[in-house]
Amino acid sequence: MKKTLIILILIILYPVLSTASDSEESRSYPDWVKRFTPSLDGLVYGSFNSLGSPLKKGSTKHYHFNGAVNAGGEFQFSKNLYFGAMIHFGNGGDSYGFKTDDGVVVTDLYMRIESVIFKKLNFTIGSFDMPFGEQTEVVTNNASSINNPFLVNSLFYSILSSPTGTLNTVGIMGEFELNHLKITASISNGTGEGAANPEERFASVLKISYNYENKLKFAISGIFSDDRKNDLLYTGLASKLLGGLFDFHWNFHSGKFDFNLRNYISIFRFDDENKITNKEIFYAGMSQIKITWNKKFYLAFRGSFWRPEDTDGDGNNITSSAPCAGYGCVWSESADLIQKDQMVIRYQAALGYYYAKNILFKITAFTDHYQYSSDAFSFVFSGTVNY
Repeated sequence: MKKTLIILILIILYPVLSTASDSEESRSYPDWVKRFTPSLDGLVYGSFNSLGSPLKKGSTKHYHFNGAVNAGGEFQFSKNLYFGAMIHFGNGGDSYGFKTDDGVVVTDLYMRIESVIFKKLNFTIGSFDMPFGEQTEVVTNNASSINNPFLVNSLFYSILSSPTGTLNTVGIMGEFELNHLKITASISNGTGEGAANPEERFASVLKISYNYENKLKFAISGIFSDDRKNDLLYTGLASKLLGGLFDFHWNFHSGKFDFNLRNYISIFRFDDENKITNKEIFYAGMSQIKITWNKKFYLAFRGSFWRPEDTDGDGNNITSSAPCAGYGCVWSESADLIQKDQMVIRYQAALGYYYAKNILFKITAFTDHYQYSSDAFSFVFSGTVNY
């Protein structure tokens, strides 16, 4: 606890201390030090959340503060070869799904080879974020939430990994870029986040994206994995999974305002190979708008949904490998168990202030609305320092 507190204080004070230090030009470092470029992320936030329904009398409520830290670095061995690592740690025991209860966790450990074949192809070998969809670039990843206008991820990406994390898989990933076109493919152990691969089958992901001058972006992604023997926390992807996702982004500027729109729509099949539980198709989507004023303040709104083909709420016929969506699955009371065969919609709103390019304060709120069960609600104030 004391070590975590000291690190958090240093993270907050770093921008002030760094501006008071000598300029880079006046320092003299050995070449191997110059090639080492550490990157640190920190998050300190206080939160209020109502477990169950905010309108339900007698529902449990929790108030707490929490902290989390990402620490990592990348080492350049040669012109095209890099080695990187990232660790996560925090206080643990929170209500949001930060993966810090196990203490210090190694999340990234990789080797990257750049500019292969006409300087257009890059490879990453080791652990990396599964490149399924474009939201992977902006989701919250433990302490790193500065690229996410909100704190909690959209519903599908909360299911894919956790509400405040990414799916960090182990394998090999290739990225090929040509003008506005980018093709990304990976083969990995699957939707588990470790070296274990009990099915002895690999997951494959393919993503093709087109980015026009950072104004319009389209992407289509496909995934196949077989993780029926895995016992996964938060994800619920211990199944034979086949899915596709389409992204559409639009950025434009008007006066002092910048507008950013992000949308995706997807379809999945969670196959448990049981003819009785034959309702296996699920749909997911998101629509988000972020309005930034004068590069300092922003207002953001997001809606995301998770919809099974079977929405009668009786718990019958739906595939046994169906994931449970939303915080109601974590926060529900014993008398209010969540059925998986119902639609869930997550509504989110956020107000943010960039104190500096790498310092963000924001107030966020969200509610998970269930078709039949009680809703979950949360309000969060957070501050993030990224350097």
